[in-house]
Amino acid sequence: MTLHRRAPRPIGGTLDAIRGVWEPQSPLGRAQTVWDQISHVWAEVVGENGPYIVNRTTVVGLSRGVLTIRCAEAVVADTLSLEAEDVLARLNARLRDESITQLRCVTGG
Repeated sequence: MTLHRRAPRPIGGTLDAIRGVWEPQSPLGRAQTVWDQISHVWAEVVGENGPYIVNRTTVVGLSRGVLTIRCAEAVVADTLSLEAEDVLARLNARLRDESITQLRCVTGG
């Protein structure tokens, strides 16, 4: 008896589970992995401060430990700047890494 699946299973979970096997063991490889993970945990980390900030921020870059966040309003950038130490601690804890050392908030489109 042959079983037929109606649809293929998602591969994302499996790839995440074996990432360490195929990921390059270099600073660039680690940075790429951290970048992928940031997009998944940013809303959780900033969501602890409320949905207002989550809805008005976009992660736009990571370079040499500096995470750049685009903020829709200056008040959001100011809030994140004031809370940067706590946000970085929560972010690095979720990433299980200390690779992000600074939060840079920019405003505008």
